[in-house]
Amino acid sequence: EGEGEGEPAPCGDGFIESGEGCDDGNTVDGDGCSVGCAVEATAQCFSAPSLCSTAPIFVSSQMGLDAAVTTASAGALIVLESSFSGPGLEIRSDLTIVGLPGSSFQATSGDTFRVKNNAFVIFADLAMSNTTINDVIRVEQGSALVRRCDIGPSPHHGVHVDLGASATLVGN
Repeated sequence: EGEGEGEPAPCGDGFIESGEGCDDGNTVDGDGCSVGCAVEATAQCFSAPSLCSTAPIFVSSQMGLDAAVTTASAGALIVLESSFSGPGLEIRSDLTIVGLPGSSFQATSGDTFRVKNNAFVIFADLAMSNTTINDVIRVEQGSALVRRCDIGPSPHHGVHVDLGASATLVGN
């Protein structure tokens, strides 16, 4: 229920309520989640607030994640479908990386994710860790929004933000 007695929850508040297929926190058509909080034709939405795309890139291996991160166009939505480990990755363009339930990524060398080239990266609903003396997330140049992620054990830092870069952590 919404703020008033008996009123339905408002669409566009970022919370998926009964009767809503998505809620991306706005009331704009054309972004995958309609003004009425319905998933638009050909789009798929994940997480809450909803992250939507008409062409999400699904990955289920470290090699697939590496290829997606290095070749995806700016603004792409990458969806991790399973758990795997491998070398850490550099992210050099604006991306969104969201994990499905039970998915995780563990780096076995380097930082798990290193944000560079003034990229803006959203990490959502993802379990990530690092077995080395490096960082789980390092924001070297650019910014990161880390939303409801399980930032697991690392012998060094969980999230490291260099001077001039920024990170926002929400619900971790």
